[in-house]
Amino acid sequence: MQKITQIVLPVLGSLVSSVVFAHGALYSSRPQIQNLASAPCKVAIQEIPIPKEKFEEARKFPGFDEKSAQIRLETVPCWGANWDPREAERFKAGVLEFIAEILEFFPDYEYFVMGRDAEPIFDEAVALTHGHPKDTERFHLILTSRTVLEKPHFSDYLRGAGMEEIIQKKGRRILFIDYGYAGTAAKKISGLFPKLASDFDSFFLFSLNPRIPFSRVFWHFFNPSMEPSQASLVIALEGMPPYFNSGEDVLHLEGKWEATCSSEKVDLSDPAHTNRHLAEDRIRDIKYFSEVSANREHFEGRRSVFRKLYDLAKKGATGPLNAQFAELAKTEPVLVPAIKADLFEILKITQANPKLDLNK
Repeated sequence: MQKITQIVLPVLGSLVSSVVFAHGALYSSRPQIQNLASAPCKVAIQEIPIPKEKFEEARKFPGFDEKSAQIRLETVPCWGANWDPREAERFKAGVLEFIAEILEFFPDYEYFVMGRDAEPIFDEAVALTHGHPKDTERFHLILTSRTVLEKPHFSDYLRGAGMEEIIQKKGRRILFIDYGYAGTAAKKISGLFPKLASDFDSFFLFSLNPRIPFSRVFWHFFNPSMEPSQASLVIALEGMPPYFNSGEDVLHLEGKWEATCSSEKVDLSDPAHTNRHLAEDRIRDIKYFSEVSANREHFEGRRSVFRKLYDLAKKGATGPLNAQFAELAKTEPVLVPAIKADLFEILKITQANPKLDLNK
């Protein structure tokens, strides 16, 4: 048995109630990051008993105390039961880079973030682009659970989110954003809109689909020693607590198609109830991270670098592009190969400059 001791830190603001009715909870009523006060995540301490025969192995862990025969581990439950604070910080730092890539390497797109899994990406994008409404408005959160994907009016729900209008009236393309990994939801949407499918692309944190690029830059910050192909297992084992239960239906309500989630009544001891509080704590934590001036300055600086690289690569200006990479390598030599790999794959997938060759 693990003994867990909560360290309670102050949390500002009050919980935002979701819209709940007979058919479930509206997914669009999920708390919006701009309406919440920022606060760092609560921290928990796990005290794990260690038998004497395992002492030698346990001494490798910094939290091992031989006197009490325990390992004490700090965790941040709002990110996942097994996430420690440093891992959560690396995730947020990696997503910051991922969002900068999205905005600068896919400049002619609007971005549809696949909920529920990728909600933290959407929240961080909204928080980081605060003060730049034209950028914020390019991010759209949609529910793409298996159940909702198969509903007969799922295509109407996507139309209501502006999918056709973005392409046909704004002249932009659509980028699907998700953790990964095969692109099942994106493929389903392409099948529903065959005439628009040529204007659909995807960009994931990890991908096992050769047609979908993934962010090696994200992995450089999150866990550079991990192969991205392992990520599906990692996310499955260390999934983040959701705000809503699973997707349920697509309904026409007050003149609009809305996705709904299950809203079974639960008592306070039910983990599903706790998840809602943990999920909101995570949103507050993302906002707290995004408001740190050093993080905001880094985000703007990274966008500027990525913008220069993309513009030069698209034009085929290999000389200046190589010079930019050489300059960046002076301060971040390990990161440059990841940026190159991401940029070149995106140029190929999006047809912005599929034949670029730095050796010419």
